[in-house]
Amino acid sequence: FFCENCERKAFNLPRHREDGIIIVFDVDIWYELRRENHIFTYRNENSIAFEVFNNFLYLKESEDKHENGIIGSDFELAYFLKLTENIAEFSFKLDTYYLKCILILLKCFEVVENRSLLEFLQSLFFYGLVVQKESLSRKDRFDLENAFHSDIFKKLNFSIQKSLCYTFLNMFMITFVFNDGNLIILEKANELYDILLFDKHIPYKNLLKYEKIKIRKLEISPEVYNWIFQKTYIKVIYIENYTPNDEPLTINNFTNNISLTKLVLINVRICLSFVNEIFKLQNLTKLSLESCILESFEVYLPFTLFTKNLISLSLKYTDLVLYKYADIPSQFTSLRHLNISRGNLPPSYISKLSLLCDSSLKVLHCKSYTLDKKDLLRISKLEFYNSLYALNLYSTILCNEDIIFLKKIKNLRFLSLRLYDLDIKILKSCLLSLSVEKLYCDINYIEYIDLKEYLKEKDILAY
Repeated sequence: FFCENCERKAFNLPRHREDGIIIVFDVDIWYELRRENHIFTYRNENSIAFEVFNNFLYLKESEDKHENGIIGSDFELAYFLKLTENIAEFSFKLDTYYLKCILILLKCFEVVENRSLLEFLQSLFFYGLVVQKESLSRKDRFDLENAFHSDIFKKLNFSIQKSLCYTFLNMFMITFVFNDGNLIILEKANELYDILLFDKHIPYKNLLKYEKIKIRKLEISPEVYNWIFQKTYIKVIYIENYTPNDEPLTINNFTNNISLTKLVLINVRICLSFVNEIFKLQNLTKLSLESCILESFEVYLPFTLFTKNLISLSLKYTDLVLYKYADIPSQFTSLRHLNISRGNLPPSYISKLSLLCDSSLKVLHCKSYTLDKKDLLRISKLEFYNSLYALNLYSTILCNEDIIFLKKIKNLRFLSLRLYDLDIKILKSCLLSLSVEKLYCDINYIEYIDLKEYLKEKDILAY
């Protein structure tokens, strides 16, 4: 290889261009090849082998064609070629750009998968993740996750992706095997795996047997999500978003409206139409929309409920203002667990609970929700109300009339509340009629001593 410092030239010959590299064969060299221009020599015994160069040497030896060739690149190709011969040449701070240059070189020149390649990659990652980490500040360290999310990694052929995975996992001594395109993580070195779990006719082979899917990030294409929600064998879907998500999760159509029984979405931005689709799932028994953001980009859609078998509904920290006028509670007839904490719902919303929930509802969470008379009256008709032994109202705004209402809970043993502007005398009167064993409240020290002496109880804790 000889270096030519020249301006960009237009090649009129057939050529191969990909990711910043141009390869042109069978051209006349129009400048003198001088020794001082020599930068690299590729031999058959080169530790890192490339199919493109091997073919060039083979055809040259057979004198069929390829007398000369030209390679043009958008980066310092000579330096990275030298690295493939001697990793000791490595002298830069590894970052996403340099890793991209190396991956382009491996891809465009069709690197041969062998032990030398694995050792080369392992040395590279060891330097970037271990050696370099100790000498750089946190912001200057190599971000492996960001590098692997780049477009070039997605374009790599499977053999290079496999080598990268092998290198990374081997660094951390993680036991694994590859089978027909699947990476299988093993707990023990001598562990066996059931090859029958893999079906060779679909891209995601092991997903064919999955009934539960858990996704911790949303950096997956919408097509994949639509694919997941359309598979009839999946019963449980859990999606928890740890990364900023500007685009709402939109599922165009649920074809899996029979088998899905549990759906959990945490910190996900979703469209109102998607929520309407969720409520059409016929056999859904557990639904949790936690810390989700509902967005309506279209005209409000009529609310239709087909989910008659729902037993658990959690809407914690999800702003439900778009649904505050929808008569949702009355349509769920089998609820056992309901959580509407911090749902930005108006008072009297709980009062809309279906009468059929009187015997089924066992747990109710309504943190930071304003209970009014209608709500309290509705709660008192629930069967669990008469057997209620623990009540946490610390984050609930209460008035004096609410305290009087507590007298009806005859079996109450543990009570937690915040007094705000409540009358301590009314609280004393209420507590005397109850069998409370432990009380947590935010009264001041003088009120605390007064209440403690009045009730002659020791288990009273003040905040």
